[in-house]
Amino acid sequence: VINVEDFAIYVGGSYALLSEVNVQDSGSNGIQVGWTRSGVTISNSYIEGSGNTTDTGVFLEGGPSYGNSISNSTVIGYGIGIFAPTNASVTGNYITGSITGIRAEENSTVSNNVIYATTGVGIYLQGNNCVVTGNTVRDAGNAGIAVSSSDYNTISGNNIYNPASDGIGIYNASADNNTIIGNYIYDSSNANGGIR
Repeated sequence: VINVEDFAIYVGGSYALLSEVNVQDSGSNGIQVGWTRSGVTISNSYIEGSGNTTDTGVFLEGGPSYGNSISNSTVIGYGIGIFAPTNASVTGNYITGSITGIRAEENSTVSNNVIYATTGVGIYLQGNNCVVTGNTVRDAGNAGIAVSSSDYNTISGNNIYNPASDGIGIYNASADNNTIIGNYIYDSSNANGGIR
């Protein structure tokens, strides 16, 4: 799907499989999954935007959805690379050229992704009971991993290189009972701090 004015692909049903999809120069979101849709798998795909900073590479609309998965895909040039609001798995993806690499919310797992050269936050977490593990974030234009108003999350085994702000930042006084363990933050000499 090349050079379309609106979203490239819209998934309006549950239990869909999208594999080896090629999206280039989409005018809006690359792949959009409808509200409350569950069991959607997106894998081994290439999704490149037109540079519009208000759009998202893979956008799960949210609602009470379960079992959605985005894996082993490349996402380039969006405001948010992947947005996974509830009960989703985001694993093994490569994301670059976005403002925010991955945004996740309730009960989601973000694992083994590589996020490179975002102009903002590498991984932005705003939800409870998530696991963020084994990711590599390099050259983020803000914090490597940012947590806001979120409780009972586990952030472990991530590698963060050269963030422009904090390596890992817990922002907002209402963020409680989060576990941060075994993360490595390198070359944060230009950052505000390693972990805040």
